[in-house]
Amino acid sequence: MEFLFMKGWNYGKSIVVRSQLLKDLVTTQSLAQLKNLTETSPKDLEEGGEEIDRFDIRDKRYQLATDITILLTNELTRTNRQQERNDNPQILVNLLQEIICEENTHFRFG
Repeated sequence: MEFLFMKGWNYGKSIVVRSQLLKDLVTTQSLAQLKNLTETSPKDLEEGGEEIDRFDIRDKRYQLATDITILLTNELTRTNRQQERNDNPQILVNLLQEIICEENTHFRFG
């Protein structure tokens, strides 16, 4: 699954998350509290007039970042114990960077 970050109505970075990590992310309390919004994009955009589902992160940004930090700590601990290559910590750091970026207002799943 992919997180597609948005700066208003403009798309920013996208981050691909594998299934096990995604399962951990969607069970976080802050992500569960986000409301799925169905909104119509402005007509002057390339995809203008289309309805899209997206999540507004402006009010929950730091709660979501806190939950991801907890997941990151768990992943780093697991990686350290198993001594195996694991991309999950880097994926979580990338997600965290996009979530705390004030320019990003929404994300959607792709």
